[in-house]
Amino acid sequence: MKVENDGQVPADMVLLHANDDQDSGTCYVLTKNLDGETNLKLKQAPKSLNQEFKNVSKLKELKGSMKYEEPNDQIYKFKGNFSVKLSTEYEIKEIGLKSENILLRGTSLKNTPFVYGCVVYTGHDTKIQMNNSSASYKTSKLMRHADKQILTIFLVQVLISFACAVIGARFLITNRKN
Repeated sequence: MKVENDGQVPADMVLLHANDDQDSGTCYVLTKNLDGETNLKLKQAPKSLNQEFKNVSKLKELKGSMKYEEPNDQIYKFKGNFSVKLSTEYEIKEIGLKSENILLRGTSLKNTPFVYGCVVYTGHDTKIQMNNSSASYKTSKLMRHADKQILTIFLVQVLISFACAVIGARFLITNRKN
């Protein structure tokens, strides 16, 4: 998948190549949609992958397998392995993957013309979706106490109304004969 500068990352993906000026495979992402921070975070493609996939035609020839952890809600942790046959190697090479090699859904690419990545989590399995929980409502002790008092007053009024209705009905029944 290709993501261009100022574009949002649509799914969690492992960074294969970052087109930067120094050819170091680094890119910067804005994570304010994840953690609210507005500073740019540095992400880096594994060196051997960055060198291998400078050209799009090489990406089309990519053959390998990736093993990584099950989807979870920990946005700062990722572990995996990428087994791939590189053009410079005769054997399949195991490349370790960690959190600095992954771009998370909802982040924005900044100060980098484009990056190539391999999608690992989509939809409800993305870390941002798994980390999304319903809002917890916070109430003060005073509000909880006031709620209990209001409930008590309501129940007392219901009891008084019921008692008055019974007394009124008895009064009507006994005075109807007269």
